[in-house]
Amino acid sequence: MLSCTLRDPTVIASSVNYWIANKVLSFASGPIQNNLQHILCPIIADYVASIERYQIKNMSFDEVIPSQYRSLFNESEPILFYRIHSIRVAEKHALVNAQLEWNETNLLDDSEENQDFLNNTDLELEWGSDERFIVWIDDSAINEVLDQIEWDFEWMQEQIAVSSPTIPLSSREFLTTLCTSCYFLLNVWARGTPTVTATNGSIVLEKRDQLNLRVVNPDRNVTSVFVSMILTITAELRPIFDSGILRTQVQLLDTNVIMEEGAFPPSWSFFVQDLVRGMILDMMWPELKKQIEELTYGEGIRLAESCGMNPKTIKILIGEGRVGASALLSLQNLQPQQCAKDIKSALPNASKLFPKRRRKRNSMKR
Repeated sequence: MLSCTLRDPTVIASSVNYWIANKVLSFASGPIQNNLQHILCPIIADYVASIERYQIKNMSFDEVIPSQYRSLFNESEPILFYRIHSIRVAEKHALVNAQLEWNETNLLDDSEENQDFLNNTDLELEWGSDERFIVWIDDSAINEVLDQIEWDFEWMQEQIAVSSPTIPLSSREFLTTLCTSCYFLLNVWARGTPTVTATNGSIVLEKRDQLNLRVVNPDRNVTSVFVSMILTITAELRPIFDSGILRTQVQLLDTNVIMEEGAFPPSWSFFVQDLVRGMILDMMWPELKKQIEELTYGEGIRLAESCGMNPKTIKILIGEGRVGASALLSLQNLQPQQCAKDIKSALPNASKLFPKRRRKRNSMKR
């Protein structure tokens, strides 16, 4: 049963150019104000009652994602299906619980076995008397979007001379005694979907990469695998809004290396670990940080007033397991279609964000 109450409503109606209309509107303001609850509450009740709890709806990402991004997704035309489970409204607060799926058949499966795998997400709304609006969303929803991208691209390819200062001194001295003209060929591919976790007032990103380091001897024209490993990088994301532009800094928190293949016996593992860690901290991470921050901080993402808010008032909020934003509303400037276009144009160039595509597996076997 819906309960609807309007507290201290105020209705002011007038017409500047027509005095007769102004008199009529002024006279009608009182009765409308006194009966506003009886007018609006039935309309609200009918609308909420018309919402079908188990109705499946969808949203095409074509509306907000530039065409250059579509090739990055597992599906060429990604569609998000959702079903609202519950809507709870209290004073200055609303909570919407919905199931999000990229495969419509998952929404149709109501079996008990499927209940543990439902992608339930909370969307929380708060508002105050100063017209500031707050939106919260679970970090799991962000990870759902990331999971739809095909994370198989190559983002780094470098040649490193064995005498390079990038290599730790102890390793450099050892390697140059073996071959002064040799160099390393480093390739790094994304491996698996990164995850985002909001916790302790910060946003933590964990990403895995496939690292392949080969040693090349140009004098003998031979190449061999030096080491192949899985690299896990944990970093902190620090997003802020600067005059309506979303900028994000990145700070390295931790690295972890799992060896897959190497040219050295197990007893040399400490030497190899020291070498690789030095390369990660001294070369790979600064390069990755530079690539990310050139887009996310230097260029940033500019939000437009067409989305119904004042961009200069937006603030980032971080909770436990959720992220949010607050802003002063500017509904008089709301233009949904223009907002979608502005979002498209504000996103970074896909070729800069995902610089190189990995070769397909069948071509790699040839």
